[in-house]
Amino acid sequence: MKTRFSSHRLLIITLIGTVFVAIADGIAKIGALSLLVDRAIPILPGVAELYLHKNMGVVANTPLPMLVVIPLTVIILVVCVVWLCHSWKTQHRLSVGLILLVGGATGNLLDRVVHGFTTDYLLLFGRSVINVSDVLIVLGILGILFSVQTTSPSKS
Repeated sequence: MKTRFSSHRLLIITLIGTVFVAIADGIAKIGALSLLVDRAIPILPGVAELYLHKNMGVVANTPLPMLVVIPLTVIILVVCVVWLCHSWKTQHRLSVGLILLVGGATGNLLDRVVHGFTTDYLLLFGRSVINVSDVLIVLGILGILFSVQTTSPSKS
């Protein structure tokens, strides 16, 4: 019974933590839109800097009309939330991944609805500009893949 309590506690902590991280990302996006116009702020030269990029597309700036991106994102979010509701009590690793994915996707969706683009503000290695919601999405996908990998029956 203790393991079950601990697993549920982990889910609640993940949920609360994701909400706080998503809110912090939203605040960072607002700050980027007002403070990073026409300038960059180095954090670690050559590695990371604060830099405003208005991402009009999806992953890696892939152009896709918002009339496609927004409904598709909503559909994916609904599927993930339903999946989360079904997995919450029995598949804790999967649920953690879904919570992270939903948190990140919601943050970027809100940005797209409000601004018409996703606000990216962390330039890595002079190549990719991301935001914390992107990190949540990647961690969520990795968590889901790890969960599916560890719960799949072995093929011997």
